[in-house]
Amino acid sequence: MAGLTREEQIGIVKDVHDTLEEMLHDLITLYSKNYEMDLIRMPRKVDTGDKNIWMIWLQGREQAPELVEACIRSVERYKPDGYTIRLLSLDNIDTYVTVPEYIRTLLSNPDFPKAVFTDFVRSQLLYLYGGIWMDATYFVTQKMDFADQYSFFTLKQKYDPDPQFIANDRWTTNFMKAEAGNILFRFVTNAFCNYFMLTQQLINYYLIDFLIDLAYNHIEEAGRIIDQVPLSNPHYLQLLNRLSDPFDADYFKKLQEDTSLFKLTYRGNLLLTSREGQDTYYKKILEQFKEDS
Repeated sequence: MAGLTREEQIGIVKDVHDTLEEMLHDLITLYSKNYEMDLIRMPRKVDTGDKNIWMIWLQGREQAPELVEACIRSVERYKPDGYTIRLLSLDNIDTYVTVPEYIRTLLSNPDFPKAVFTDFVRSQLLYLYGGIWMDATYFVTQKMDFADQYSFFTLKQKYDPDPQFIANDRWTTNFMKAEAGNILFRFVTNAFCNYFMLTQQLINYYLIDFLIDLAYNHIEEAGRIIDQVPLSNPHYLQLLNRLSDPFDADYFKKLQEDTSLFKLTYRGNLLLTSREGQDTYYKKILEQFKEDS
C-alpha cells in the first residue's frame, strides 16, 4: 500500500474485509456455531509427532542464499529439545499436505505471489501436525525454550488498533506455534480453499491476515487463544534494515536482553563491509553460522 494516503489505505482494508466476510459468510457462520467442516480431505500423511519446526524454501536448501542458510543454522543450534526441523520445498510439500488443484495451478501464474501459496501450506501444516512455523529468514540467538509453554504462540506486540492495518501486532504470521487440530488454522485452511474455489484472483497479498482476523472476530476459541499470547521479542524487527550497518556489539547485546528472534531479509544489496569500512551485521551473522557445528 506504499504511496497511498491513510484514508485510501483504510478504505482498501475495509473493502477487502467486507468482501471476504460476504464471500465466506457460510463458512464463518458454521465455525462460529462450533460446527467445524473441511472443504477438502486433509489426511495427516506422515507421523511426525507434534514437536516440529516447519520452514520452507521452495527452491530447496541447496539454492538458499547465504543469509537464509545462516538463519537455518541458527535454528538448528537453538531449537528446543526434542524438536525436529522440517524444511519444505516444492519437491516435498506433497509429503505432508494436500494441495487442491485449483490452488496448485496458481503457481503457474508468474504474477501470483508464492508467499500466498506458502501461507496456505503453513496453515494446513499447523492444523494437521502442530509445531512451530517460522520463516527461513529468522535469526535465533538463544534457546527457544518458550516453545512448550503455550499451546498457541506468536510474536505479539502491544495492541494499538489502526484501521489501515489488519494484524495490528496481535500476531505475526511468519512466526506461529500451534497444537495439531487447532480451530484457528482449521478455519484458515478451509477459508483459503473456500476463497480460491470462488475466484482465482487474489484480493490482497495479506490474505492470511484477513482470514485470521475473521477467525478472531467470529470464532470465540480463536479469539481466546490469540488474546492469551504474551507480549515478547519487542525488537524482532530491529536488524531488518541494519544488516549493512557497522556491527555494534554493545547494541546487539542490548537487543538480546529481551529479544532472541530477529526477522531478517536476504533481499537488497547486503554489504559485508560498511561504507565506513567496518564489518557489518550481515558479515558477523554469516561468520557466526557459516561453519556452525
